[in-house]
Amino acid sequence: MKNVLISLSIIIAFIFLAIYLLTDESYKLAKKAEEMLKAGDVEQAEKLTSKALEINRYNRKAILVDTKIKRYIKNKEIIRKAKIKYEEALDNLEKGNFKDAQVKLIEAIDLLNKINDKDLLYEEANKLMDKIVEEIQNLTDRLGEYYYNNALKAYKEGDLIGAYELLELIEVKDKKILDLKSKIAFEIGEKRYNKILESDFQVSEYELKDALYWFRNVDRYSNYYDKSREYIKTLNEHIK
Repeated sequence: MKNVLISLSIIIAFIFLAIYLLTDESYKLAKKAEEMLKAGDVEQAEKLTSKALEINRYNRKAILVDTKIKRYIKNKEIIRKAKIKYEEALDNLEKGNFKDAQVKLIEAIDLLNKINDKDLLYEEANKLMDKIVEEIQNLTDRLGEYYYNNALKAYKEGDLIGAYELLELIEVKDKKILDLKSKIAFEIGEKRYNKILESDFQVSEYELKDALYWFRNVDRYSNYYDKSREYIKTLNEHIK
């Protein structure tokens, strides 16, 4: 009986030793896989992780590394797509297709925003993001000048509504843009007002409000502001 117990103890000890050695080997493989992943060798990291999980499918380290690998592959694809969008935007810029370029740059940013600061590829994604943001700033300036010049051309050709709509597309409006916008709004409003005046204010409420709309779009720092306030006061007196 004593010999049986000793033998049984030895067998159990060997089982635990085997489990320990296998678990230890699985852990070492998982650790090595993580190192390979950080070095960018995804293929090797996948092989090592797969082997680690074959030995011990409950190895938490290996499971975590496996999750990181999947995330890495997904983010690599995101960056690849973002780069394509970025390159397409640059191509559109060279061709003068500013609006298309803007769309591509925004799409690239939307993609990169899916990568968080804890991801292994965050630094790479962030460098690309910086380039895109810089390009968007340059594009905003170029778009502003492009829309302004076209608005000025439309204004000179008598297309006041078209000119105003082009100015509305400019995201950052400086004094030059606000001055032209106010001037156009005032002239449109004044045309509406003169027609109303010719009919001795016998017009619909819609026409009165339409004229009001344009006068209200005159900037308070514009030379046309005071006069537009006078028109607004008069029009309001005739609205029920």
